[in-house]
Amino acid sequence: MKRIRFKEIDSTALYALRNIDNFNEDTLISAEYQSNGIGSKKRDYISYNECGLYLNLILVDGCKQNIMFIVSVALVEVLRKYNKNINIKWINDLMYQDKKVGGILVHQKNNKLSIGIGLNLYEPTKGYGSLNSKVTYLFKKEINKDILISEIISTIYFYINTKEDVKSKYLDYARLEKDIIKVNNEVVEFISLQDDGRILVGDRNTTYLVDDIRYDVRVGDYYEN
Repeated sequence: MKRIRFKEIDSTALYALRNIDNFNEDTLISAEYQSNGIGSKKRDYISYNECGLYLNLILVDGCKQNIMFIVSVALVEVLRKYNKNINIKWINDLMYQDKKVGGILVHQKNNKLSIGIGLNLYEPTKGYGSLNSKVTYLFKKEINKDILISEIISTIYFYINTKEDVKSKYLDYARLEKDIIKVNNEVVEFISLQDDGRILVGDRNTTYLVDDIRYDVRVGDYYEN
């Protein structure tokens, strides 16, 4: 695998998307700081200098399984080795002590996948400001980032190449069966998780499939998905 490292960049995800046609082998892009990080639904992803893990993995041959399931499960299992009780909040948030600690962003162009991973490793000097009640960090002491990255990537590839039911693991680590789910501000019942990541929910009248693009879906009492 090719590795590209930046001290500073606008966004590892934006860099990957700008250059995705030029990648002819799987590539891992990392940065110590992002000046214009992006999150889901084109929201800003605030990146603090050397306080986080900012990665983008390019898979030139794509993936037969749902890559969001794979990456989410891989991150949970790696971080739990560090005694961090990480859970998934549908569809792409990582939660620690009921606060957001990271997220995943997936783009596809033709068969190539661009997978963005952001983790809050350490507390920023000035904290998270107005987000302090919703966002947190993982470690109080410095860890070896390269070892953590290696563990994450190797676990992702393990699940890419396995026949194990990753969707079931994702569901085990997610909070869909425990949290209150609101769709367009109406409480619904979780029924099942689909292979494409959508969820089947029901109300008093009907059942229907929802995604996080066309519907306003809120899981638990967190401020956003």
